[in-house]
Amino acid sequence: PKFRFNQRRESGKEVLRIKGVRKSFGDKEVLPGVDLEVRRGDRMVIMGPNGIGKSTLLKIIMGELPADEGGVEWGYEAQRGYFAQDHHEQLDGDEQTAEQWLWNYCPGKDRGFVRGHLGMMLFSGDDGEKRLSALSGGEAARLVFSRLALEQPNVLVLDEPTNHLDLESIEALVAALQTYEGTLILVSHDRWFVSQLATRVVEISPNGIRDYLGTYQEYVHACGDDHLDADTVVLKAKREDRKGGKAGRRELVEA
Repeated sequence: PKFRFNQRRESGKEVLRIKGVRKSFGDKEVLPGVDLEVRRGDRMVIMGPNGIGKSTLLKIIMGELPADEGGVEWGYEAQRGYFAQDHHEQLDGDEQTAEQWLWNYCPGKDRGFVRGHLGMMLFSGDDGEKRLSALSGGEAARLVFSRLALEQPNVLVLDEPTNHLDLESIEALVAALQTYEGTLILVSHDRWFVSQLATRVVEISPNGIRDYLGTYQEYVHACGDDHLDADTVVLKAKREDRKGGKAGRRELVEA
């Protein structure tokens, strides 16, 4: 696939302010009170143990879920694009085809334009005629990314964006995000993906927030807390390597 992300216009310097956000489900508190400021150009990954509320925080900042306490304030001209962990739910209208759904996000464009964008996401031939309900996880993910490319937001909020992508697609996604000039807010368990993109690490724990300015490798060296278990990624990479895949990614993941 050919991912390409541009921003239609630049945001203000202060992109997002999160003030005292708390969230519980029943008796379980998942967000212990989060205070964060995100500035233009940040490439921030949110880390923490499973169940601590990373995806919940992204849903709150995107207005998908209310906070129990606190609030979220977006800055001037902050135009956000969202890739949800359960991204299939972003494909509203199960009976629409992939082509019809994407066409909704580029009014005034002709069918050739839409099919060109679908082609960049590996929808070839009659693939664009597939109904949304029939798409695989990878196809659904690529379709959502195609919409984000069309919308040209200046803030990308990505929740586990690599879950349904193969290694070649992950590498293409990383290359596109490395050249993206907007702000990135990420949640991911993919060590290689995070290590290639993050320049700020925010760790959520039951005791509060640790905010580290630096790459993930620098964070692990300085703080000693490695939240990314690379075993699954390593196994995938080794399988790919046996099939003639790229060794470079495997070495980076294992490092």
